[in-house]
Amino acid sequence: MSLQSFIYNPSTTTSAATGEGFSVPRNTTVGRLATAFTAADSGMMVFDTDLDNLFIWNGSAWESVPSSGDSTDTQVIFNDNGMLVGDAGLTYDKTTQKLTVATSINIWRGFLNDGTTVAVGPATLTETIAGAIRNTFVGSNAGQFVSSGNRNVGVGFSALQGVNTFELTGSQNVGVGNSALAAIITTAANNTAIGNAAGGRITTGAGNVAVGHDALNGAGGTTGNNNIAVGNTAIAGVSAVTGADNVGIGRGTLGQLTSGANNIAIGPTAGAAITTGTSNVAIGNNAMPGIVTLGDNIAIGRNAQQGLTGGSSNVALGVNTLVLNTNGTNNVAIGAAANNKTTVSDCIAIGSDALLNNSIGINTAVGRSALSSVTAGSNNTALGYFAARATTGGNCTAIGSNALALST
Repeated sequence: MSLQSFIYNPSTTTSAATGEGFSVPRNTTVGRLATAFTAADSGMMVFDTDLDNLFIWNGSAWESVPSSGDSTDTQVIFNDNGMLVGDAGLTYDKTTQKLTVATSINIWRGFLNDGTTVAVGPATLTETIAGAIRNTFVGSNAGQFVSSGNRNVGVGFSALQGVNTFELTGSQNVGVGNSALAAIITTAANNTAIGNAAGGRITTGAGNVAVGHDALNGAGGTTGNNNIAVGNTAIAGVSAVTGADNVGIGRGTLGQLTSGANNIAIGPTAGAAITTGTSNVAIGNNAMPGIVTLGDNIAIGRNAQQGLTGGSSNVALGVNTLVLNTNGTNNVAIGAAANNKTTVSDCIAIGSDALLNNSIGINTAVGRSALSSVTAGSNNTALGYFAARATTGGNCTAIGSNALALST
């Protein structure tokens, strides 16, 4: 039925509409807002010609009525200064239940739409396959190449991003920080990395812990297992880390490690150049910083065993102990500067400055400054404070405080 009607509004009139339908009063935005309506006028309709939208007076304010012109398919409707509109930068895909902000930031449950998974950011979880559950990723490219792995967490740009064609199937990895665990691939599991690029080059390793900027982020990658790196560039050298069960705590600790295993380094640059050595313990600033290839050495104290490279089974406790020893074995130095210059094996020095100047002699000194003058003499034994302090020759035995203290 053709209907022509004239709509009257106490404040605004319109011309009649022609055709199947009717026309409501029309007004500009300024005119609509200037119209004085009361609660009694509830239900009054006005078409805003500036906003191209229909408004209804609810008794106290205007409410917009959305139409197909306010948004396109998938756009989210929101209140924009009193009008319900959509925007190309805010969309929702009901099939994948994915909310997209600013055209690239996705908030969804991942490619599989798994109810236990959360993904926020561009290119998050885009490669997941059946079986991947309980993953949480927040950040651009976070978890991008996780496939069937479960219970992984990545927070930060490229955290646990992975590598295309080597998608992650491992589980229970946690990376927090820009590019944390970014190179993780295939079966890598149970790794934890916190900090900028922490664990960034762990590939197939498992059970590793990296805390701090570039910790376990050496250029050669990490395939070793159960390593712990805490501190800026800890266990982060230029070669691949294949060793396992190493602990590096402090800036630059175990910085050149390759296949070495079961090493412990605590303190700035402690064990910094240990490569293939095993079961070494270095505690203290710059303790055992040399290129150690053997094992079973213990260095506790600043600069302890500073020059060690090929020796093994040496024990040094105290500042500047066994500093010049390189390849000697089975040496013991306990006390500040004990065995400081020894370069041979089987020397024992216990006490501050004991065997202080010994170089190539094989001697035993117990007590402060005992045998502190000997350099090349061998087979000397001194027990006691200042015992044989001035001795430089060999085959001398001194027992007791100041025993043979002035004898040469």
